[in-house]
Amino acid sequence: MVNKSGIGNYLNETMQSWTIPVLLLAFLFSQILRASLGSATVALVTTSSILGPLAVDLGVSPLLLGLAICAGGVGLSLPNDSGFWVVSQIGNLTIP
Repeated sequence: MVNKSGIGNYLNETMQSWTIPVLLLAFLFSQILRASLGSATVALVTTSSILGPLAVDLGVSPLLLGLAICAGGVGLSLPNDSGFWVVSQIGNLTIP
């Protein structure tokens, strides 16, 4: 849906003019999507699909990029959200 609506291209063009570090961009973008869409899972997948392919070209570790995306997507999450459980179980995180 992001690509079909054209917002993917718009975001790519807009983000290229920003002068913030890529990891911070990934965190913020994921958190903005999480807050606006209400779904951590959609925020994680969408942000990963947009920024993931650019990681090598930008000289960023894909692992650090993934961690920044996950932190942003779960940042506004509660334990009753499915995205919280996906990230916490994969990352061996505890609820506290």
